[in-house]
Formats: sequence, C-alpha cells, structure tokens
Amino acid sequence: TGNIYKNLVIQDESAALTISINENDMFESYHIGQEVVIDLTDMYIGKYNGLQQLGFPEYSTQYGWEATFMEMDFFKQHAQFNELPKPTEIDTIAVDITKLNAIKSNADSLQKWQSQLVRFDSVQWVEAGKPYSEASASTNRYIKDANGNKMLVRNSSYATFRDKLLPSGTGSVVGILSYFGTEWQVMLRSTDDCIGFDESAPVVPDAPTGPLSE
Repeated sequence: TGNIYKNLVIQDESAALTISINENDMFESYHIGQEVVIDLTDMYIGKYNGLQQLGFPEYSTQYGWEATFMEMDFFKQHAQFNELPKPTEIDTIAVDITKLNAIKSNADSLQKWQSQLVRFDSVQWVEAGKPYSEASASTNRYIKDANGNKMLVRNSSYATFRDKLLPSGTGSVVGILSYFGTEWQVMLRSTDDCIGFDESAPVVPDAPTGPLSE
C-alpha cells in the first residue's frame, strides 16, 4: 500500500529485523510469509535514527555513521527464497502500550521488540474521522487504550489508503513496531490491520425532490 518505504522486515523465533533497500514495489517479489535465506557476507548492521537494520553505511553531519539503503542487486545476490510463501504462519504478538512505553529506552528491550509484528487490543483512534494521513506530508496519528495511554501510528502521505478516514469505536490495531529517535512508532501494512472498528459512516438523508407543501 506504499506505507512502508523501501524496507523489508524479517523475523524468526528470537526477534525481527528491518532491511533497508533502495527499491520500490518490493511487495511484488517479497510476499508476506516468504521464508528467505540471507548470506550476510559484506553486509552491515547499524542504526538509522534509533532503528537497528541491515543496510549500507552512510555518514551525515547530523547523526554520524548510520545504516541506510543497500542496492537491490546486492541484496538479490545475498538472498534466496525457500519454498513458497506461507502467510498463515505469520502471527501477531499482543502488546501493552504502558509496558512498551516503559521500556523504550532499554537497549535489550529495543533489540527484542523492534520490527516485530505486534497487536494492540481494545484501543481507539484518538482522531477518529480524520484521514489516515494528510496529503501534504506523512502524518502522526495516535491510538489510545482504556486508560488514555497513547501509541504513535505513522502514516505515509504516499499510502494508497491516505484519504480513508480513521474508524471510530474500539478494536485492534496490528502493525510493525518501528522506532524513530527515542519513540516507538507503528507502521500499518494496510487498513486491514485495523480490526473490529466501526467502519460505518453516518447516512445523510436525500434532499426532498417534490414540493414541501401544497
């Protein structure tokens, strides 16, 4: 849907890891549930503004050395598919906003939780009725639990669902648990990651077509 920019995400029983690749439309080749074997020879691992990922080193005056995009041809030379995709084997991990916020500065916790596919149950959209993202720029939206604890959901202005409206009511939100600076941020794969909300819109009665009175 265009909400996740030039990243692939892999996970196993131990943790998950983002791979930064300078390529668009990777969903056409790399499907959900596809097992992949990666040769890490000559690859680099590092952080991009707090998010640990595989990539290539790049130096900036603001952040110093960071891990950013590798070329797609390089990745293809180091990765191969194993069998057909098995999307039903991908599951989510139920998480609690309060607990995640309490551990966001802990190095071991970051390593464990970054890039995992997680699920927040019994939450609401703080800005229900607004579009997922503004057209002018990617937009931070928030979900909250019953106690008012909030989690940032980052929506791209390039996402195909940008103009859809955030649903009302209470439901579950699934997404990739990313990290930027010092904060968690959730990345939706599509609006299918919003489960059980009220998607109905108020019905506006048709204007009368006949005379109002005789």
